[in-house]
Amino acid sequence: VETSYGWLSENTVGAERAETISLGHSLQGQWNPEEGLWNPYNQGLALLRGKIADVYGLRFEDADRYFSIIQRPMEGPAEEYVYPFVIDDAYVKNGTLDGCVGNQMDPAYVDPAYGSENCKNAENSYKKTSELKKLQKRTDAEESRIAAFYDRYKSHAFQDVPDLERIKARNILNVYDWNASGGYRAQTISHANTVTDSVGGSFNFLGMAGVAVEKDFGVASLEMNVMAGGHINREFTKTKESYQGFELDVVNEMDGAGILGEDLTPLEGGKGKVDYYKWKTFYLSADSDNFDDFYDRVVDLEWLENSSSSYATTLRDARSRANNVWRIRHFVTFVSRPYESAD
Repeated sequence: VETSYGWLSENTVGAERAETISLGHSLQGQWNPEEGLWNPYNQGLALLRGKIADVYGLRFEDADRYFSIIQRPMEGPAEEYVYPFVIDDAYVKNGTLDGCVGNQMDPAYVDPAYGSENCKNAENSYKKTSELKKLQKRTDAEESRIAAFYDRYKSHAFQDVPDLERIKARNILNVYDWNASGGYRAQTISHANTVTDSVGGSFNFLGMAGVAVEKDFGVASLEMNVMAGGHINREFTKTKESYQGFELDVVNEMDGAGILGEDLTPLEGGKGKVDYYKWKTFYLSADSDNFDDFYDRVVDLEWLENSSSSYATTLRDARSRANNVWRIRHFVTFVSRPYESAD
Protein backbone atom coordinates (compact mmCIF):
# COMPACT_ATOMS: atom_id res chain seq x y z
CA VAL A 1 0.00 0.00 0.00
CA GLU A 2 1.44 3.36 -0.97
CA THR A 3 -0.19 6.62 -0.03
CA SER A 4 0.93 10.19 -0.70
CA TYR A 5 -0.48 13.54 0.23
CA GLY A 6 0.65 17.04 -0.70
CA TRP A 7 -0.42 20.67 -0.53
CA LEU A 8 0.61 24.00 -2.05
CA SER A 9 0.03 27.49 -0.78
CA GLU A 10 1.08 30.67 -2.58
CA ASN A 11 0.60 34.26 -1.45
CA THR A 12 1.41 37.40 -3.41
CA VAL A 13 1.30 40.91 -1.97
CA GLY A 14 1.93 44.01 -4.06
CA ALA A 15 1.70 47.77 -3.74
CA GLU A 16 2.23 50.49 -6.32
CA ARG A 17 2.40 54.26 -6.03
CA ALA A 18 2.77 56.74 -8.89
CA GLU A 19 3.30 60.48 -8.61
CA THR A 20 3.28 62.89 -11.55
CA ILE A 21 4.31 66.53 -11.35
CA SER A 22 3.63 68.89 -14.27
CA LEU A 23 4.83 72.48 -14.61
CA GLY A 24 3.66 74.71 -17.44
CA HIS A 25 3.66 78.34 -18.51
CA SER A 26 1.59 79.97 -21.25
CA LEU A 27 2.22 83.30 -22.95
CA GLN A 28 -0.01 86.15 -21.78
CA GLY A 29 -0.65 89.56 -23.35
CA GLN A 30 -3.24 92.01 -24.64
CA TRP A 31 -4.57 93.33 -27.95
CA ASN A 32 -3.41 96.78 -29.07
CA PRO A 33 -6.17 98.19 -31.33
CA GLU A 34 -4.10 101.21 -32.40
CA GLU A 35 -1.27 99.09 -33.80
CA GLY A 36 -3.50 96.16 -34.74
CA LEU A 37 -1.15 93.83 -32.90
CA TRP A 38 -1.29 91.48 -29.95
CA ASN A 39 1.42 92.55 -27.53
CA PRO A 40 2.68 89.70 -25.33
CA TYR A 41 3.80 90.39 -21.78
CA ASN A 42 7.50 89.88 -21.19
CA GLN A 43 7.10 87.50 -18.28
CA GLY A 44 8.71 84.31 -17.05
CA LEU A 45 7.97 81.74 -14.37
CA ALA A 46 9.98 80.79 -11.28
CA LEU A 47 9.45 77.74 -9.10
CA LEU A 48 10.17 78.45 -5.43
CA ARG A 49 10.20 76.11 -2.45
CA GLY A 50 9.50 77.33 1.05
CA LYS A 51 7.13 77.55 3.99
CA ILE A 52 4.37 79.96 4.90
CA ALA A 53 5.04 81.77 8.17
CA ASP A 54 2.78 83.45 10.70
CA VAL A 55 3.96 86.98 11.49
CA TYR A 56 3.45 88.54 14.92
CA GLY A 57 4.11 92.14 15.83
CA LEU A 58 4.65 93.50 19.35
CA ARG A 59 4.03 97.10 20.35
CA PHE A 60 3.02 99.06 23.41
CA GLU A 61 -0.66 99.75 23.73
CA ASP A 62 -0.23 103.52 23.46
CA ALA A 63 2.38 103.39 20.67
CA ASP A 64 1.93 103.26 16.91
CA ARG A 65 5.24 101.61 16.09
CA TYR A 66 6.16 97.95 16.55
CA PHE A 67 9.30 97.19 18.55
CA SER A 68 9.48 93.50 17.59
CA ILE A 69 8.46 91.37 14.61
CA ILE A 70 8.44 87.58 14.96
CA GLN A 71 8.06 85.06 12.15
CA ARG A 72 7.12 81.47 12.89
CA PRO A 73 7.02 79.01 9.97
CA MET A 74 3.98 76.79 9.90
CA GLU A 75 4.48 73.11 10.68
CA GLY A 76 4.91 70.62 7.89
CA PRO A 77 7.29 70.11 4.96
CA ALA A 78 8.28 72.87 2.56
CA GLU A 79 6.00 73.32 -0.45
CA GLU A 80 6.57 74.56 -3.98
CA TYR A 81 5.07 77.78 -5.34
CA VAL A 82 4.85 79.09 -8.92
CA TYR A 83 5.79 82.78 -9.15
CA PRO A 84 5.70 84.92 -12.32
CA PHE A 85 8.27 87.65 -12.86
CA VAL A 86 9.07 90.39 -15.38
CA ILE A 87 11.92 89.62 -17.79
CA ASP A 88 14.56 92.21 -18.65
CA ASP A 89 14.09 93.26 -22.30
CA ALA A 90 17.87 93.28 -22.76
CA TYR A 91 17.88 89.53 -22.05
CA VAL A 92 14.94 88.35 -24.17
CA LYS A 93 11.73 90.03 -25.27
CA ASN A 94 8.55 88.16 -26.08
CA GLY A 95 7.10 89.33 -29.39
CA THR A 96 10.42 89.44 -31.22
CA LEU A 97 12.44 86.36 -32.11
CA ASP A 98 15.69 88.03 -33.07
CA GLY A 99 15.24 91.63 -31.96
CA CYS A 100 13.27 92.67 -35.05
CA VAL A 101 9.61 93.42 -35.69
CA GLY A 102 8.98 93.10 -39.40
CA ASN A 103 12.12 94.40 -41.07
CA GLN A 104 12.75 97.02 -38.42
CA MET A 105 14.76 96.72 -35.23
CA ASP A 106 12.65 96.57 -32.09
CA PRO A 107 13.09 99.80 -30.04
CA ALA A 108 14.44 97.76 -27.11
CA TYR A 109 17.49 96.77 -29.17
CA VAL A 110 18.29 99.93 -31.14
CA ASP A 111 20.77 100.95 -28.45
CA PRO A 112 24.19 99.75 -29.68
CA ALA A 113 24.83 98.32 -26.20
CA TYR A 114 22.23 95.66 -26.99
CA GLY A 115 23.32 94.79 -30.51
CA SER A 116 23.58 95.89 -34.11
CA GLU A 117 20.96 98.14 -35.67
CA ASN A 118 21.11 96.02 -38.81
CA CYS A 119 18.06 93.78 -38.57
CA LYS A 120 19.31 91.31 -41.16
CA ASN A 121 22.13 90.00 -38.96
CA ALA A 122 20.59 90.80 -35.61
CA GLU A 123 21.36 88.51 -32.69
CA ASN A 124 19.14 89.80 -29.96
CA SER A 125 16.27 88.51 -27.87
CA TYR A 126 16.06 84.73 -28.41
CA LYS A 127 18.75 84.63 -31.10
CA LYS A 128 22.13 84.41 -29.38
CA THR A 129 24.47 82.26 -31.45
CA SER A 130 27.56 82.45 -29.23
CA GLU A 131 25.66 81.43 -26.09
CA LEU A 132 23.92 78.64 -27.99
CA LYS A 133 27.23 77.14 -29.07
CA LYS A 134 28.48 77.05 -25.48
CA LEU A 135 25.34 75.33 -24.20
CA GLN A 136 25.43 72.86 -27.10
CA LYS A 137 28.95 71.83 -26.13
CA ARG A 138 27.91 71.51 -22.50
CA THR A 139 24.99 69.25 -23.39
CA ASP A 140 27.10 67.07 -25.69
CA ALA A 141 29.76 66.69 -22.99
CA GLU A 142 27.09 65.68 -20.48
CA GLU A 143 25.73 62.93 -22.74
CA SER A 144 29.26 61.67 -23.38
CA ARG A 145 29.87 61.47 -19.63
CA ILE A 146 26.69 59.43 -19.11
CA ALA A 147 27.59 57.07 -21.96
CA ALA A 148 31.08 56.58 -20.54
CA PHE A 149 29.64 55.80 -17.11
CA TYR A 150 27.52 52.97 -18.50
CA ASP A 151 30.40 51.66 -20.60
CA ARG A 152 32.60 51.37 -17.50
CA TYR A 153 29.90 49.76 -15.37
CA LYS A 154 30.28 45.97 -15.18
CA SER A 155 27.32 44.01 -13.90
CA HIS A 156 27.92 40.87 -11.82
CA ALA A 157 26.65 39.20 -8.67
CA PHE A 158 28.80 41.22 -6.29
CA GLN A 159 28.38 44.58 -8.00
CA ASP A 160 26.66 47.32 -6.04
CA VAL A 161 23.77 49.24 -7.56
CA PRO A 162 25.15 52.22 -9.53
CA ASP A 163 24.96 55.62 -7.87
CA LEU A 164 22.07 57.36 -9.63
CA GLU A 165 23.15 60.71 -8.21
CA ARG A 166 25.85 60.64 -10.86
CA ILE A 167 23.46 60.23 -13.77
CA LYS A 168 20.10 61.71 -12.82
CA ALA A 169 21.19 65.36 -13.19
CA ARG A 170 20.95 65.46 -16.97
CA ASN A 171 20.40 68.23 -19.46
CA ILE A 172 17.76 68.09 -22.21
CA LEU A 173 17.90 69.62 -25.69
CA ASN A 174 14.82 69.68 -27.93
CA VAL A 175 14.59 71.05 -31.49
CA TYR A 176 11.48 72.59 -33.09
CA ASP A 177 10.35 74.00 -36.47
CA TRP A 178 7.29 76.13 -37.28
CA ASN A 179 6.03 77.63 -40.52
CA ALA A 180 3.04 79.75 -41.48
CA SER A 181 1.51 77.05 -43.69
CA GLY A 182 0.68 74.95 -40.62
CA GLY A 183 3.85 72.88 -40.52
CA TYR A 184 5.33 71.89 -37.18
CA ARG A 185 8.20 69.59 -36.24
CA ALA A 186 9.44 68.55 -32.81
CA GLN A 187 12.48 66.46 -31.92
CA THR A 188 12.27 65.80 -28.18
CA ILE A 189 14.23 63.84 -25.61
CA SER A 190 13.05 62.29 -22.36
CA HIS A 191 15.14 60.72 -19.62
CA ALA A 192 14.34 57.87 -17.25
CA ASN A 193 16.32 56.17 -14.49
CA THR A 194 15.26 52.81 -13.03
CA VAL A 195 16.61 50.88 -10.05
CA THR A 196 15.38 47.38 -9.07
CA ASP A 197 16.39 46.03 -5.67
CA SER A 198 15.51 42.41 -4.78
CA VAL A 199 16.14 40.46 -1.59
CA GLY A 200 15.07 36.89 -0.83
CA GLY A 201 15.78 33.60 0.84
CA SER A 202 14.77 29.96 0.85
CA PHE A 203 14.32 27.17 3.40
CA ASN A 204 14.36 23.44 2.58
CA PHE A 205 13.63 20.62 5.03
CA LEU A 206 13.49 16.87 4.44
CA GLY A 207 12.92 14.40 7.27
CA MET A 208 12.07 10.71 7.74
CA ALA A 209 11.01 9.03 10.98
CA GLY A 210 9.61 5.58 11.80
CA VAL A 211 9.74 2.31 13.67
CA ALA A 212 11.49 -0.92 12.63
CA VAL A 213 10.39 -4.20 14.24
CA GLU A 214 12.11 -7.57 13.69
CA LYS A 215 11.08 -10.77 15.51
CA ASP A 216 12.33 -14.34 15.10
CA PHE A 217 9.86 -17.14 16.15
CA GLY A 218 12.17 -20.01 15.26
CA VAL A 219 10.04 -21.42 12.47
CA ALA A 220 8.96 -17.98 11.33
CA SER A 221 10.12 -14.41 11.50
CA LEU A 222 8.41 -11.03 11.38
CA GLU A 223 9.95 -7.85 9.96
CA MET A 224 8.02 -4.58 9.83
CA ASN A 225 9.11 -1.02 8.91
CA VAL A 226 6.79 1.90 9.53
CA MET A 227 8.23 5.12 8.09
CA ALA A 228 6.77 8.61 7.81
CA GLY A 229 8.41 11.58 6.17
CA GLY A 230 7.86 14.99 4.80
CA HIS A 231 9.59 17.99 3.28
CA ILE A 232 9.11 21.74 3.35
CA ASN A 233 10.27 24.14 0.64
CA ARG A 234 9.77 27.81 1.33
CA GLU A 235 10.97 30.76 -0.71
CA PHE A 236 10.66 34.45 0.01
CA THR A 237 11.40 37.34 -2.36
CA LYS A 238 10.84 41.05 -1.97
CA THR A 239 11.39 43.45 -4.87
CA LYS A 240 11.38 47.22 -4.88
CA GLU A 241 11.57 49.19 -8.12
CA SER A 242 12.11 52.93 -8.35
CA TYR A 243 11.49 54.85 -11.57
CA GLN A 244 12.21 58.49 -12.22
CA GLY A 245 11.32 60.05 -15.55
CA PHE A 246 11.54 63.58 -16.92
CA GLU A 247 10.55 65.20 -20.19
CA LEU A 248 10.22 68.69 -21.63
CA ASP A 249 7.91 69.84 -24.39
CA VAL A 250 6.98 73.13 -26.06
CA VAL A 251 3.60 73.67 -27.71
CA ASN A 252 3.34 76.32 -30.43
CA GLU A 253 -0.28 77.13 -31.30
CA MET A 254 0.50 80.30 -33.23
CA ASP A 255 -1.78 80.92 -36.22
CA GLY A 256 -0.01 81.66 -39.50
CA ALA A 257 -3.14 83.00 -41.25
CA GLY A 258 -2.64 86.10 -43.39
CA ILE A 259 1.03 85.49 -44.13
CA LEU A 260 1.11 83.07 -47.10
CA GLY A 261 -1.47 82.59 -49.82
CA GLU A 262 -2.75 79.41 -51.43
CA ASP A 263 0.28 79.28 -53.75
CA LEU A 264 2.58 79.83 -50.72
CA THR A 265 3.64 83.28 -51.85
CA PRO A 266 3.40 86.07 -49.26
CA LEU A 267 0.18 88.01 -49.05
CA GLU A 268 0.30 91.80 -49.08
CA GLY A 269 -0.36 91.96 -45.34
CA GLY A 270 2.17 89.23 -44.66
CA LYS A 271 5.24 91.02 -45.94
CA GLY A 272 7.85 91.32 -43.22
CA LYS A 273 6.11 88.82 -40.95
CA VAL A 274 7.81 85.58 -39.93
CA ASP A 275 6.79 82.66 -42.16
CA TYR A 276 9.34 80.13 -40.84
CA TYR A 277 11.58 79.81 -37.81
CA LYS A 278 13.54 77.17 -35.92
CA TRP A 279 14.44 77.07 -32.25
CA LYS A 280 16.08 74.92 -29.61
CA THR A 281 14.91 74.51 -26.04
CA PHE A 282 17.26 73.52 -23.25
CA TYR A 283 16.56 72.13 -19.82
CA LEU A 284 19.69 72.85 -17.78
CA SER A 285 20.23 70.79 -14.63
CA ALA A 286 20.64 72.45 -11.23
CA ASP A 287 23.64 74.75 -10.96
CA SER A 288 24.53 77.81 -8.87
CA ASP A 289 25.39 79.73 -12.08
CA ASN A 290 21.71 79.60 -13.04
CA PHE A 291 20.79 81.31 -9.76
CA ASP A 292 23.34 84.07 -10.31
CA ASP A 293 22.31 84.57 -13.92
CA PHE A 294 18.66 84.95 -12.93
CA TYR A 295 19.35 87.97 -10.74
CA ASP A 296 22.15 89.39 -12.92
CA ARG A 297 20.51 89.14 -16.37
CA VAL A 298 17.11 87.49 -16.53
CA VAL A 299 14.79 89.34 -14.16
CA ASP A 300 14.02 93.05 -14.70
CA LEU A 301 15.91 94.72 -11.84
CA GLU A 302 13.74 97.86 -11.98
CA TRP A 303 10.66 95.72 -11.37
CA LEU A 304 12.39 93.51 -8.80
CA GLU A 305 13.68 96.33 -6.63
CA ASN A 306 10.82 98.83 -6.88
CA SER A 307 7.60 96.93 -7.57
CA SER A 308 4.99 96.58 -4.82
CA SER A 309 3.90 93.22 -6.27
CA SER A 310 3.94 90.36 -3.78
CA TYR A 311 5.80 88.30 -6.39
CA ALA A 312 8.63 90.86 -6.53
CA THR A 313 8.77 90.99 -2.73
CA THR A 314 9.16 87.22 -2.47
CA LEU A 315 11.86 87.11 -5.15
CA ARG A 316 13.75 89.90 -3.39
CA ASP A 317 13.75 87.82 -0.19
CA ALA A 318 14.89 84.70 -2.09
CA ARG A 319 17.88 86.56 -3.48
CA SER A 320 19.78 86.14 -0.22
CA ARG A 321 19.39 82.35 -0.29
CA ALA A 322 21.64 81.27 -3.15
CA ASN A 323 21.32 77.64 -4.18
CA ASN A 324 21.52 75.31 -7.18
CA VAL A 325 18.55 75.82 -9.51
CA TRP A 326 17.54 74.33 -12.86
CA ARG A 327 16.63 76.45 -15.85
CA ILE A 328 14.82 76.39 -19.20
CA ARG A 329 16.14 78.43 -22.13
CA HIS A 330 14.93 78.96 -25.70
CA PHE A 331 17.24 79.86 -28.60
CA VAL A 332 16.07 80.83 -32.08
CA THR A 333 18.43 79.48 -34.75
CA PHE A 334 16.72 80.55 -37.99
CA VAL A 335 14.16 83.22 -38.95
CA SER A 336 12.59 83.76 -42.40
CA ARG A 337 10.51 86.79 -43.38
CA PRO A 338 9.00 87.06 -46.88
CA TYR A 339 10.05 89.98 -49.06
CA GLU A 340 13.00 91.02 -46.95
CA SER A 341 15.42 93.47 -48.44
CA ALA A 342 17.78 91.77 -50.90
CA ASP A 343 20.83 93.36 -49.29
